[in-house]
Order: sequence, then structure tokens, then C-alpha cells
Amino acid sequence: MKRYRTLIVAGCLLLLPTLVVGTLALRAVRLEESRLSAQVVEAARQRLLTSSESINLALTEVREGMLTTLRELPADGLAQRLLEWQRGNPLLRNAFVWEAGQGLLLPAAGRPASAEEGDFITRYQGLFSQRIPWDVPGGDAPAPAALAVVSSRSELRQLSQAAPAPAAVSSRAEGWRPWFWENRLYLLAWSTSVDGRLRYGVELEMMALLPRLVDTLPPKPPAGETYALLDDAGAVCFQRGPAVIDAAIRPLLALP
Repeated sequence: MKRYRTLIVAGCLLLLPTLVVGTLALRAVRLEESRLSAQVVEAARQRLLTSSESINLALTEVREGMLTTLRELPADGLAQRLLEWQRGNPLLRNAFVWEAGQGLLLPAAGRPASAEEGDFITRYQGLFSQRIPWDVPGGDAPAPAALAVVSSRSELRQLSQAAPAPAAVSSRAEGWRPWFWENRLYLLAWSTSVDGRLRYGVELEMMALLPRLVDTLPPKPPAGETYALLDDAGAVCFQRGPAVIDAAIRPLLALP
């Protein structure tokens, strides 16, 4: 009996270290799995951050190109030059000229040439009536620098500056105005004449801008990942990856 108890005690003494070692090994495996999962999430976050910054940088180049072109447009025949630029540039949707004391000159407020011009006048009535200020805090803040797809950015840069021959540069007020209308985002680039009486600019064509921005997304996301561009209402404008994205899907990572 005594020998039997001794064997039991000896077995327990051998089993206890084995259980401790097994528990520690299991904990180490779980910690390693957590570490690897964290690395996967961090790598995905870095890819998303790079894509987001690339889009911001591409938009910054468009903004700077538009403002530079507006700033350099000769005052002579300004309205006609703006119309020619708009008609020849797929990134532009509308052009406008507003004069203090006269109101909207282009498009003509009382006789728009098309339904599109009529919608444009209605959309920005708050600005043209001076009820809402043109300057908006943060509207001209530069985007963070990042590595982007060179070919897409080069095309955007060329389009944003494709305009008639420039004149001498002068110091004047100018800006980049985000505008929300009927739950949709619009963008205006505007400048003023030297004396400040004229305010003129262009409205960007968002549907032409979007296809050029998506080239900054990874062409082939890693397995299990899906990238999506959302509009201001949260709807998917474009995506790369197999996931079906709807209101019930919560993204692992999201950046503005």
C-alpha cells in the first residue's frame, strides 16, 4: 500500500511539471497568434494609409493645378477662356464668373443655356447671393505627402493645368470650396480679379475625377482584403476585392 502511494505521488510530481509546461506552451502559442494577427492588421492599416494619402496628394495636385491656371488666366475674354477650358477638360463640369454689384455673369442667372447650368445656379445660390462665405476653414489645407501612382497623378496634373496661354501672376484671393448639396459633395476652384470685383472659377466633374483616383488603390488586394471608396453618403463608389459591402458590414479599418 505504501509503495502504491509512493508511485502515485511520484506520478503526480512528474505530471505537474508537464501540465505547467503544456499550459505555458499553449499560452505562448496564443500570444504568438495574437502577435501575428496584430502584424496582419498593422500591415493592412499601412496599406490603407498609403492609399488614403495617395488620394489626398492627387487631390492636392488637382487643386493646386486648378488654382494656378485660374490665377494665370488673362482678364481679357475671361468668360470665353473659362468656357473653352471647361469644354476641353474632362475634369471640369461648369465654369462661372460673378461680379460685385452685377451678380452672376456666367452662366447668365436669368437665362441659363441648359438644364445643367440651371442646376448649377440653384446649387450655389447661397454663395452667389453672398449669404454664405466663400472661404471655409480648412478648405485649402494641404493634404499629407505620400507615395502615389505616378501615371495617374501626372495625368491629373496635366488636366488641371490644361488651359489657354497664361498671363503674369498677381496676388489675389483664391480658394478651394467643398460644397454639399442634396447630400452630395461638390468642389469649386475659384479666384478673384486683382481689384476683387470679379470672382470666377470652375466646378469639378466628380465622376471624371473618381476613375483617376482609384488607380492609387492597390491593384490586387491581399487575400481576404477588400478596399472601397465611399461617397459622402457612405455608399460604395468603387471597390477592389471580393467582399460584398453593405450597411451591415463593419470595416476592419477606415480612413477619411
